[in-house]
Amino acid sequence: MEKNEFCVVIKFTYERFKKLKKKRPYLAKKKVFFHQDNARVHFAVIFAGAQKNIGPAGVTLVIVRNDILGRAMNVCPTVLNFSIMANDNSLHNTPPVFQIYVMGLVFEWIKQNGGVEGMQNSARNKSNKIYKVIDGSEGFYVCPVKSDVRSKMNIPFRIENGDEELEKKFLLGATARSMLQLKGHRSVENVIIKIKSQL
Repeated sequence: MEKNEFCVVIKFTYERFKKLKKKRPYLAKKKVFFHQDNARVHFAVIFAGAQKNIGPAGVTLVIVRNDILGRAMNVCPTVLNFSIMANDNSLHNTPPVFQIYVMGLVFEWIKQNGGVEGMQNSARNKSNKIYKVIDGSEGFYVCPVKSDVRSKMNIPFRIENGDEELEKKFLLGATARSMLQLKGHRSVENVIIKIKSQL
């Protein structure tokens, strides 16, 4: 599982999640179904925005275990009442047809390229190469995330302890080489590489 709130990019393994479960029983799930295969069986609900990972923005994938259906509180909005959605075959409102179509294409591509395990291997191989460059740069590039919780999907780093001029030059050079949108969120002003297996 990966937690990505723009400025924080860390990876939770299921073992870490078990330790946190008692303190915070509900944590946001994202990318868990593609990049940590065994994690799916441990959650009652996986709620994931599709954008960039399994399709374009505007569609959400929800996987719900049957035993939690019918337990929504009266104040629960219809769109989050999984029983209503299940009873209406996920068609309670007008579905985003194009986004669902693209998701289908992405799922087919994922199946043809090794499934979840193939996506895990792809993300691991790509991220290992990038982390190797960062860690071997003798401090020129610095990843602020401890190595045991580093994301395989989103890799933030700074250049020369946050030298803004060097980072601007890096980003301009990256853009010139068709590597786009590497600037991190404005609240942290870092560089971030986002690895998307299906791109």
